[in-house]
Amino acid sequence: TAPSLYVSSADPSVIRVGIGLKSPTHDFDVNGNTRLRGGVVLGRRSKTSAYTVAVDDHIIGVGTDTAAVTLTLPDADTFTAGQVFIVKDEDGNAATNNITITTDTSGDKIDGANSVVLDVDRASVNIYTDGSANYFVY
Repeated sequence: TAPSLYVSSADPSVIRVGIGLKSPTHDFDVNGNTRLRGGVVLGRRSKTSAYTVAVDDHIIGVGTDTAAVTLTLPDADTFTAGQVFIVKDEDGNAATNNITITTDTSGDKIDGANSVVLDVDRASVNIYTDGSANYFVY
């Protein structure tokens, strides 16, 4: 049976913790039900101009007071399957200054399209990737 807690550090630059499994594949990898007794803080980045989404992004708050903003999703295989991004019009002006979420030139798609446009004030969208060639809106 797997130990209840396992720390993998074969490569000193990568330390992974596994609970309920011997070979964690992520920095913190749990095999079993998880209960958190406290708040969960997700990374948030604020953008007011063109930006390429990074692997450590989760919430991207977009300021639309002065101009339209384009966010570019890089190759989907840059990310882990199931990785989620939330994009939110925080200023409430997306009807005037649209937020466009587009893929780079790799041929990846967002629900079969090249882009998604937020054009309603205070709009938001949740996007996840298959970690291969696609992004999906949910």
